[in-house]
Amino acid sequence: MKKILITFMLAVCTLGMQASELDNRSYLKIELNEQEYISYPPKTDFLAKDVDGKVILNPSTLEKLKVYAIEKPITLYVFPSWRDEPDVYTLKSGTLYMKKTDRDYTKVAKKQKHSPSNDHFSRPTDGSEQQKASKRMTSNGVYLVGKRFYDYDAKNGYDVSLEFSNDVVFTYKNGFVNAWQYGEELVIENKYLVKTEQGTLKISYNPKTKKVWWVFDKDK
Repeated sequence: MKKILITFMLAVCTLGMQASELDNRSYLKIELNEQEYISYPPKTDFLAKDVDGKVILNPSTLEKLKVYAIEKPITLYVFPSWRDEPDVYTLKSGTLYMKKTDRDYTKVAKKQKHSPSNDHFSRPTDGSEQQKASKRMTSNGVYLVGKRFYDYDAKNGYDVSLEFSNDVVFTYKNGFVNAWQYGEELVIENKYLVKTEQGTLKISYNPKTKKVWWVFDKDK
């Protein structure tokens, strides 16, 4: 067991070095079918194993391939910065892509005079997503880019992360809330008024039912 753990940790460390060498615009896209897909931000580490436990894919190899069609069962481990444990997907079909966003996250953070933190994970959107965004609910020009639910416990309900088009990221985890914009932590008042430079993002979340409501009020 100790040997397996050490091997796994070494693999993760190697992935970290490989991911750091990738283009700031490269990101992982998991296409489950024509309607459903999952995207992770640039610099997110991952590895895929076959049924024998052999590593067959990592950020560097997918960067070279660009596209990997899943023809045999694999287990995909993705290591997002906002979770202590990997997201694990058992996949029998679908396609993995190393896509390019039109946005350089390092340059965006520099422009905002803030260094990106590990918790800044606004997901990139491609052209099709930008078209879909126009059909989404917007409030003063702000719309929801991503919404993901995580582990459930009887006391605190479901954890959630909400990502908005103005680069605000809101997380609820184990009964505690946090929010960031441009890599900088934001002030949250009551349940839940998120203060940004442009205005106030008002969020209501019921962790038992997963019901989310929000509105953005611009400063006058």
